[in-house]
Amino acid sequence: MRQLYLRIYLAVLASLVVFAVAAVKVSPDWAEVGKGFIPHIAQNNTTLYLYFVIGLLGADLPERQPRAVESGLLAQRRFEKVRLRHRALCKEPLDVVFERIERRLDGRRRGVPW
Repeated sequence: MRQLYLRIYLAVLASLVVFAVAAVKVSPDWAEVGKGFIPHIAQNNTTLYLYFVIGLLGADLPERQPRAVESGLLAQRRFEKVRLRHRALCKEPLDVVFERIERRLDGRRRGVPW
């Protein structure tokens, strides 16, 4: 498996070297190439620019939304664990509480602390 990764890495590296050599041999206007790396707004086509900005924001927002929901669920679970640790009854049915107490007592008799 390691040899497969090495072969893939060498193939990608070789293609990058070939690309760099071809770029130098073509001899483009390097000032124009450098300007291509600097973002700019086309004066006559701002709608295309706005389209890309909305696309970038739209691609980022769905990724952030589940994390907010997950963090809320984790906080709620931590709160429930703390509440159960303090033996608060609140909205739990009484049979669940009695069953939990019974399990705890059975565990202490067997030497299992919970």
